Amino acid sequence: FRDMAAHRQPMSAVYNQYRRLQADPAHDAAREDLRMLFEPLFLTSFLIEDTLRRAGWYGTDTVVLTSASSKTALGTAYVLREGSPQIRRIGLTSAAHVGFVEKTGLYDAVLAYDAIDGLGSLGEAVLIDFAGNAALLQAAYAALPDRVAQCLRVGVTHHDAGGETALLPDPKPVW
Repeated sequence: FRDMAAHRQPMSAVYNQYRRLQADPAHDAAREDLRMLFEPLFLTSFLIEDTLRRAGWYGTDTVVLTSASSKTALGTAYVLREGSPQIRRIGLTSAAHVGFVEKTGLYDAVLAYDAIDGLGSLGEAVLIDFAGNAALLQAAYAALPDRVAQCLRVGVTHHDAGGETALLPDPKPVW
């Protein structure tokens, strides 16, 4: 069933659908807590990859993911690696998380936010923003002048950073 409450309608349909698990052959009652947490995030990851693949990667072969240590970014990097291995995956994360993100093996390269200028060597790229930090997006756009093919906003792991993205050059980030 779907939750059709008005206050939930701005959310993705992924987060508003529910199903009975008793008839699901993959259901494991001992792991319900993990499934509840990860299934919507992993489904989001599949939808991101599907959306970008259907759009022909906007003519690029590189995807840059902010907040690369977040669960949804990790899931997306996994789906990209498995479903579209020809696409280069660049993770951006805090300096404290670089080692962890590198150890996952899900990214072709990992950069700390304070080393974002390292994106300058890339050609065109799609940005997938899980951070929701306008200053970070501004820095990414600056590091990739006129080479951001598309920018998808997915999350707000840096919800306290906030900020306005209206001043970014085209293409403007889209949810």
